[in-house]
Amino acid sequence: MQLASGTADATPRTFALLDSHLANMKPALQRDEISAPDSAAAKPRILIVDDNADAANSLGRLLTLIGHEVRVVHDGASAVAETELFRPRAVLLDLGMPIMDGFDTARQIRSRAEFQDVALIAITGWGQERDRQRTEAAGFAAHLIKPVNLDQLEAVLNGLSSEEPAGRIAKQVSPV
Repeated sequence: MQLASGTADATPRTFALLDSHLANMKPALQRDEISAPDSAAAKPRILIVDDNADAANSLGRLLTLIGHEVRVVHDGASAVAETELFRPRAVLLDLGMPIMDGFDTARQIRSRAEFQDVALIAITGWGQERDRQRTEAAGFAAHLIKPVNLDQLEAVLNGLSSEEPAGRIAKQVSPV
């Protein structure tokens, strides 16, 4: 499979193992939802944008299992269109996509007044200090390095509320 920064190999066995792992996790996650039904309803809607379809879809499955409503797209133009339709609370955005990178996608989303409070969260392999400074300057609420630590991502997402500006809340939870 061709990616923005190289290639990756995935086999049907990789997906079978992921599905098996997710199936094993689901009963435990459902018990947590039963013990705290209000927390599942309060989880923010998430749009995942990554040209690596396997990674994006896997992350989408995990976030769905823990109670988020999730949509997944694989390019910047689709992200802008889906933001309009889906109205997510947070956009998990790969920075290194071809054609329209994550920064251009973020600018397009931010150009609309109704999306000023959408939390933009960088999900990237770019982890140098200058990369973090660039995402902060571009208005990203958080900068997470692939492979994403699910606990860290959940901490950022749990810090979001509809009453507070997205960037300020997420930065309190996980600084850019």
